[in-house]
Amino acid sequence: MNQTDAKSQIINLWRKRPETERRPHHVLVVYGELAKAGSPLLSFKYSGDKYQIIKCWLLPYTVE
Repeated sequence: MNQTDAKSQIINLWRKRPETERRPHHVLVVYGELAKAGSPLLSFKYSGDKYQIIKCWLLPYTVE
C-alpha cells in the first residue's frame, strides 16, 4: 500500500471512532491495534517511525 492511500484510510478509520475515543492519547491505541492485527495499512514505505507519521496525520482530527 502506498503512503497516500494508507493516510486516507487511517484518517477515515479514525474519524469513524466515537469522539470519546479520538483524544490525542488514543492515537497510540489505534496504532497498537493496527500493528497487533498486522494491518496492511501499515505496509507503506517510510524511513522513520511509522507511529510518528501516523500521529502527525491524526492529531488535526483529535477531540480535546
